[in-house]
Amino acid sequence: MKRNIKEHGITLIALVITIIILLILAGITISSLTNSGLFDKVKEAKGKWKNAQEENEILDKYYKETQKYLGNGNDDLNAQVSLDSDLREILKQANIEITLNDILNAPDVINNAALIPRVTSSDVTQTSTSPITYTISNNRGIIRVSSQLGSNFEAWNAIDNSNSTCTVSTEGVPNNYYCEFEFPEKVYAFCFKYRFANGASANSTRTFEIQGYNEEKENIQGEDPWETLATENWSGNYNSDQSMDTPHEVSLNYSKSYKRYRAYVTSVGGQNSYSGFSDFQLYGTLTSGINNMTEKDKINGTIAQANINKLSLEQILTNKDIAGRILDALSIETITNNETLLNSAKDRELIPRVTSSDVTQTSTSPITYTISNNRGIIRVSSQLGSNFEAWNAIDNSNSTCTVSTEGVPNNYYCEFEFPEKVYAFCFKYRFANGASANSTRTFEIQGYNEEKENIQGEDPWETLATENWSGNYNSDQSMDTPHEVSLNYSKSYKRYRAYVTSVGGQNSYSGFSDFQLCGKK
Repeated sequence: MKRNIKEHGITLIALVITIIILLILAGITISSLTNSGLFDKVKEAKGKWKNAQEENEILDKYYKETQKYLGNGNDDLNAQVSLDSDLREILKQANIEITLNDILNAPDVINNAALIPRVTSSDVTQTSTSPITYTISNNRGIIRVSSQLGSNFEAWNAIDNSNSTCTVSTEGVPNNYYCEFEFPEKVYAFCFKYRFANGASANSTRTFEIQGYNEEKENIQGEDPWETLATENWSGNYNSDQSMDTPHEVSLNYSKSYKRYRAYVTSVGGQNSYSGFSDFQLYGTLTSGINNMTEKDKINGTIAQANINKLSLEQILTNKDIAGRILDALSIETITNNETLLNSAKDRELIPRVTSSDVTQTSTSPITYTISNNRGIIRVSSQLGSNFEAWNAIDNSNSTCTVSTEGVPNNYYCEFEFPEKVYAFCFKYRFANGASANSTRTFEIQGYNEEKENIQGEDPWETLATENWSGNYNSDQSMDTPHEVSLNYSKSYKRYRAYVTSVGGQNSYSGFSDFQLCGKK
C-alpha cells in the first residue's frame, strides 16, 4: 500500500524558511531598539530610582534626628526668643509656639515697651509754628500737631505723663487735623494706644487713620508717602464718654518700619468742635537699622524694649488669652505643682459675661436662661421678678443681681451649666440679704457627678467647699464686696451650683450680684 506523506506536519524546507524569517524580524527589532537608546534610558531610570531611594533614606534619618531636638515642632521659634527656661518648658508641654501678638497683649510686657518718651515742659522746645513743632531734648524725637488751642493745650501735652492734660485743636478743626511723632531712627510700631475726646458738649464722630511715612515715596510724583496702618472710628464727647480717662488700643500693620507716625482725621461727623489727645503712644521695638525683621527679631526687640532680660511665665500669663490656652493644654498635676500656673488658674474666669441680648429664658421650673452660641446655661430656684433675673448674676455689673423670693427656704440655689466639663479651682461671688435683714447663710458649692445620676441612694451633687456668710446689704455692702472660696478640683464637672443649706436670723431676700468660677477647660 502506498504511504501519503502529505498527512504528517510541515516539510523541512518550510521549517527552515520560517526560522530564517523569524531571525530577520528579531534582527530588525533589536536594531530598532538599540538605535532608539531605549536600553540606555532604562539604565538611566534605574540609576535615578536608586539615587532617589538613597536620598529619601538620608532625609528620613535627618528628619528623625532633628525631631530629637525640636520635640513637638513648636520649640523652634521658642528656642530663638528670649524666654526663661520655666516658660520655655511650659510652652513645650502645652505645644504652643509664642507669637508677637501674645507679647503685645501681655500688659507686663507691652506697658513697658513704649516707644515715645514721656516729657515735661522742661524737656521740649518749640522749633516751628507751621506745622506746630516741639523738639525733645537729647535727640529723643519730635512731636507735631496741625493746630493747638493756645499755651495750655500744646502738642507735647499728648505725651506727658498725665491724663488730665492734653493737646487740643482749635475749634471747628477741619478733617485734616493730625498729631504726629517723629523718632530719631526708624522703629517698628505694633500698636497705638490713645486717649481722645471732642469738646464737652459735642457728641461727634471722628474717623482717623494711623499712618507711617514712607521716605522712599517722598519725591515720587502721584505717590502719597503716608501709608495707612490702621483706621479707627471714634464717637462721643468728654462728658458722656470721659474719653480722656478711657484708653483705646489699635493694632497696626507692622510689616514696615518708619521714623514718622501720625493719627490723621479723615472725616468728621456731628458738631465740629474741639478735638485732641491726652495720650498718644506707640508700642513696639527699635530696629537699630534692621529692616524686614523676622518674627523672632520683633519678639526679641519688644522684650528688650520693655527692659526684660528673659520673658517669664508670670509675665506672659498677664495676657489672658494665652494664659487660657496654656492652662487648657496642661494637666491638673502640672498646674497644681506650679504656683504661678495655679494662681493664674484661680484668676481665669470660665463663666461668660452676658447682657440681656445674650440670654433666652427656656424654662420656668427651674428658672432657666440659655446663653447664645452654646456658651452655657444659668438656673435659679426662684427669682424676684423681671428686674432680678438669674442672668444678672453673670452680667458685668455689681449694681444688678439675681434675687430670690422673700422668705426663701434653705434650699435656694444658683447654678451654672457649661457645654463641657471644666475644672473649677475657685468660686468668686458677691452675695447679700435684704437691706434690713442681718441674717446668716451657709451654702455649699457643689459639682454634679453624672455617674451617680441613676444610682439609687446616691446624691449626684458633690460638695466642693462650704461657705458661711452673714450680714446685710446696708452693713456689709455685700453686693460690692467680692468673696473667694477655694474648691476641691480633683474632678471636672459640667454643672456647678451654690446651694443654701441653712438660714439663720430673719429669712429675707437673698441673691448674687456676681457668680463666677475660675479654672481650666
